[in-house]
Amino acid sequence: MGRSGTITAQSGCQTAVVAKLALMGGFSAARQRLREWLYDGADRSTPSPNQIDVRARFAPLTRWGLSLWKSNDLALAIDPTMLSERLCAIAVSVAYRGCAIPVAWVVLPGKWIDSIVELLDLLSVAIPKGMRAIVMTDRGLRSPDLWKKITQR
Repeated sequence: MGRSGTITAQSGCQTAVVAKLALMGGFSAARQRLREWLYDGADRSTPSPNQIDVRARFAPLTRWGLSLWKSNDLALAIDPTMLSERLCAIAVSVAYRGCAIPVAWVVLPGKWIDSIVELLDLLSVAIPKGMRAIVMTDRGLRSPDLWKKITQR
């Protein structure tokens, strides 16, 4: 549902996807079907044990974006967002023309360095040989351990 809608709309924007899917049965029905597709299996109106492993989609998403890339340099931005002291959401994004396009993310309590390295490892299979990846972070992520783990790759 979501993947075919994204491909058909040639956009990940919910409104664009719904507009394309609306051709199959109305705007409101398409929007609700898309929302249901995005819910966890237990949260759907008809509960399902099926879950989408979004982590398995990070490399294909990056590979798709890089298929349109015109440079041998790639800038990756790592951005953490803290929810008080309880949770940290970490996004790895491709920096492109003043925008950051998220290609991998994780929400977690606790240790974040290993999670960042794991996200970068998931994306590494999508980056062609010979392409230079520049990893950027803000000062809040300054860490000798993170630097060491990234540069060892």
